[in-house]
Amino acid sequence: MSACAMRCPSASLDLGCQASSGSSFATALSWRDCDKWASAWSRCATPDDQEPQEQVSTTARASDCDVSLRHYPALARFDRLSSEGHFARVGILGECIGGQVELNGWQAEEVCQLVAVKRARSTEEIQNEVGIYCLLSEQQEVPQYILKMHLAFELGSDVCLVLEYADGGDLFTVCKGLKREGSEMPKEVMRWTWQLLQALQYLHDLNIGHRDVSLENVLLCHGDVRVMDFGTSVRTHDSSGGLLRYFRTVGKPYYRSPECYVPEQAAVDVLPPAGSRPGKVCLACGNCGGQEFLTEVLLPAAVLPNEACTAKPCGYAVPPVDVFACGVCLFVLATGSPPFRQATLSDPHFKWLHANGVAKVVETWRAPVAGEALDLLTWMLQPNPARRPTMKECLEHPWLAGLRSEPVPVRFAEGVRRESTCLEDPWHLPLGFDLLGLPLGPSCSSEPALLEVGALTA
Repeated sequence: MSACAMRCPSASLDLGCQASSGSSFATALSWRDCDKWASAWSRCATPDDQEPQEQVSTTARASDCDVSLRHYPALARFDRLSSEGHFARVGILGECIGGQVELNGWQAEEVCQLVAVKRARSTEEIQNEVGIYCLLSEQQEVPQYILKMHLAFELGSDVCLVLEYADGGDLFTVCKGLKREGSEMPKEVMRWTWQLLQALQYLHDLNIGHRDVSLENVLLCHGDVRVMDFGTSVRTHDSSGGLLRYFRTVGKPYYRSPECYVPEQAAVDVLPPAGSRPGKVCLACGNCGGQEFLTEVLLPAAVLPNEACTAKPCGYAVPPVDVFACGVCLFVLATGSPPFRQATLSDPHFKWLHANGVAKVVETWRAPVAGEALDLLTWMLQPNPARRPTMKECLEHPWLAGLRSEPVPVRFAEGVRRESTCLEDPWHLPLGFDLLGLPLGPSCSSEPALLEVGALTA
């Protein structure tokens, strides 16, 4: 690989079949990355577009990076299968990395219910997912918009997660079906967006960054959102409250924000934008081997705006990455197509959007997005992460004002009194129920995706 190699994957139109690029969670931040991180963050830095008191990161050591990556796998706990009832397989729901997801009838303690059993080879990625579900199970109140794990157990070299069954399939498949039929986007887009933001705000408040937000990872259960798949999730802040930054590109290309594509070299030539300040973090445009890119860098002490300089790539913070991915979800739900193949300047669709703005793209496509919805969408899809809203700010946007009084249904930890906002499991079945007669919900893995990036005009 050349010295100017970038982690920019090739574009693909098969959105529904895209998998996360990292095959192992443990490599999300390599030792080389940790060394670079420690070097780049040898002192505190503040992004140009943030107030000085909002410290981005504290001094980091390579060992700190490793501890951060292994934080959630260390929380994983497994149950004994022999004491957790009986399972009856009904059918296949879909595929997952290293395995598949089955629909099962689960009988335990004189109750039979439908569950999704995710069985995959044991990797740090799956251990990471189990660890996060275990952490969520310890919380007194968890929004029901996050998929529930009933239990997890080891079966030979595999790990099995017994998960809540979502009868509506994933949002991508719903959107794809509507596009194929020529139907308008559903009126539920606002409610689904609000529920997704509620789930992710809760995760961010718990110091969990998802890193793979996508329509494929949002299920519907009786019409309500269920966020799933925490294999590449990481901590957003360290134990001292410092914002952590990562270098590995994960997630699906359509949903990644531009700062996720981090140059591999320790220093790059960039053109700092107007308003840049020495020693601060900014999103800058660079050129390496004739390839333009956008990346967050730590500017040197002596730098002038709009004058080329050499700066250190400093990775990306996860909360703005999740916000950008939510913006892409909203764009696809509202227009029926993703705005670009990948958020790099080598992609003509993203380059056009970067130059002209989201509103111009919507106008060119004659998409049914306007007013407050377009304002929120434009804010969430800001190329510069420092200018994007937080999840809380998204929820406070006027477009979602009509839902502010809506209660967020929650699940309570075991032993905590259930209130009216806690819904009972809708899939409890009487003993002896004919499981084989049940229909299966749609799955995005049943056929290749059909969504394509819309055509752009000058």
